[in-house]
This record gives sequence, C-alpha cells and structure tokens, in this order.
Amino acid sequence: NGILRGFGHCGEVKEGIEFGSDAFWTDIKSVEVATRVKDSKNKFASTIHVLASAIKKLQRISDDKQGTTLYRGLGGLDVCDFVKSQGFTEKAFMSTTKSLKVAMEYSGVKQGKVASVLAMEVSAVDGGAVLSPFSQYPIEEETCFNACCYLQNLQGDLLLPIGRSEIRLAHD
Repeated sequence: NGILRGFGHCGEVKEGIEFGSDAFWTDIKSVEVATRVKDSKNKFASTIHVLASAIKKLQRISDDKQGTTLYRGLGGLDVCDFVKSQGFTEKAFMSTTKSLKVAMEYSGVKQGKVASVLAMEVSAVDGGAVLSPFSQYPIEEETCFNACCYLQNLQGDLLLPIGRSEIRLAHD
C-alpha cells in the first residue's frame, strides 16, 4: 500500500538503500502519508489496495476447479507477440469468463477489429476470484485476477467449437 501511496516504485528501491533496513524505515518515516498521497497524484491508492485484498480473499473460496477453462476477449488486440512468447504479465486487474460467447462479445469482432480471445486453464495454485454472486451481470460468469498475474503460453493446439464450425488455434 505504501508503494501505491507514492513511496518508491514497484520493484525498485532507492540506490544504496536495502529494503527493510534501518535506512529504508528512516526514509519511509521522513515523509508524512498525507504528503506522499498528495505527491503521488494517485487518489485511488486505498481503493486499489482494498480491491486487490478483496480479490485475494475471494480467490480462497472461489469454486473454479483446476482445469476449468476461462476466456478473455481482447478487444481487437493482436496476440501474435503472445503466441511467439513464453507468456506475459497483465499489469491491471484481469477479467475472464467461463463463457466463450461472452468473451467473443469483448473480442472486438463486432467492431470489425481483429477478434482475439485467450483461452486459459485454471491451475491448482493460481485461481481467480469468482465475482458472479456480486456482479451486476451474473450471466457473464466473471472470474477476476489481481494485477501482475502471469499468463504462460502453453504450447500445442486448441480446438474451439464456435456455432456450427470449429476454429483450430495452433502454434509452435
């Protein structure tokens, strides 16, 4: 939460100061929280912290089982770089759905964009928070992941039935 309030940057510690050292704590206490909030120009630090905490707690009680397939419509983003890579880190909260139809709605296809949908499998360790019981749109069957989650590109083919046809996603 201190990082969100403007002390330092995620993953960075001032040069010459060891994280958690006496110098670190002296530096952190040298500026009032109110001043850090004002200087950070980020008025939503506490809100973001509360949302991240809520998602983390909901992940523990979510009912998505290992192997559940979730989809994420990418709003016209090109996935060529992702397919060539080992994966990427999502920098924001990541919304997914159990419904391929809902993901297609968010894919950008209706706007004439490149329609991209990621299909992902829930692991035993890194499940998301099922938001359906709290959602204004429970039919979307939303599962949300915290910021900085990592999506690993699994090699192989994926066959998706869409309507009366099938799409095969294949990559090396």
